[in-house]
Amino acid sequence: SSGINAEYGEFFKRRKIELTNLPNDPRPEEIHQMLFKDYPVSNVTVTDRNTARVTFVDSTSTKRAIEQVNGTMFKDNKISITYAPTDNFLFLGNLALSIDETMLGDMLSPFGKVSRGFLLRSLKTGYMKG
Repeated sequence: SSGINAEYGEFFKRRKIELTNLPNDPRPEEIHQMLFKDYPVSNVTVTDRNTARVTFVDSTSTKRAIEQVNGTMFKDNKISITYAPTDNFLFLGNLALSIDETMLGDMLSPFGKVSRGFLLRSLKTGYMKG
């Protein structure tokens, strides 16, 4: 059961947020200093005139930032914060039910480094969903 919860939690280890409704052309340094100076931030990128992405060192900070900073004012604009769309995420379906994490890693390793991988399992039965 603890393995199932660990795999379920793995799905939610997201470290990037997206900020919208920013004033025109904000500088990454401003965003970091004015909104996230008390958070462990690894990167701030302005993606267009009114949108930016912030990457945190850990997923706990991401969740806390969304809860505490969403809806705050930044230079007269009420900003919105959500989890950023996931980059480089690959879903594989219809896998044999006998596959485990080691087999999955072995299958994917010839194609490059796998940063994170997990198998979805039923919370009720604990069996892999395929």
